[in-house]
Amino acid sequence: MPSVIQKLSPRIQRDLKIIPIPTKLPQMCNMYIHGEVGTGKTIDAIMMLLGAAMERYLQNRQGEILYMSVPELITEIQDSFGNHETTRHEILERFSEAYFLILDDLGAEKPTEFVMTMLYLIINRRYENMLPTVITSNFDLDTLASRLGDDRVTSRIEREYIIKHKTGKWRRI
Repeated sequence: MPSVIQKLSPRIQRDLKIIPIPTKLPQMCNMYIHGEVGTGKTIDAIMMLLGAAMERYLQNRQGEILYMSVPELITEIQDSFGNHETTRHEILERFSEAYFLILDDLGAEKPTEFVMTMLYLIINRRYENMLPTVITSNFDLDTLASRLGDDRVTSRIEREYIIKHKTGKWRRI
């Protein structure tokens, strides 16, 4: 399980050290967490990641547990063009087939046709294969659909995800 934590940013690692870990970690499920900046959406998602890591460890399951911001994911896919070590197809497969996935900050990326296609492919593949995914965003689903100029992604989220609206400011102690 420590390898999951090592992949998180130093800021998230610090926050996890100072906040009380719940006695019962949240169950894996599809969840869309939205709210204003600073409400603790990412920390909520990471708590689910810890629960998924513990469940996988206890049940001896295979598969990756991944966390990445959507803008970083899109950059990683774009950087694969002309790269002979990692292809776009391999990146899409990795994120589409992970045991558990957190996509952080959906809507922070520039919504081009390429971005929409990549997001749709990952979210739709996970949707079709019923793989647990947590998505965080600063936008509710209506605003996100309008921002993306397309409702294919948000319609899948509406159908299968628990929608959680975060309010108030999260502060580290």
